[in-house]
Amino acid sequence: MFSPEIMIDLEKSLILMAQGMAGIFVGITIIMLIVTILSIVTQEEAKQ
Repeated sequence: MFSPEIMIDLEKSLILMAQGMAGIFVGITIIMLIVTILSIVTQEEAKQ
């Protein structure tokens, strides 16, 4: 059905996809953290 080369290519593309998804997830998490910190800082400044 599948030759070994195709299977290796599929594994490589799956690994790349997983890395890309992880990178996007980490990026979103960092952005959410920065937004949260900025909103807290602006709230503190507004109180003063």
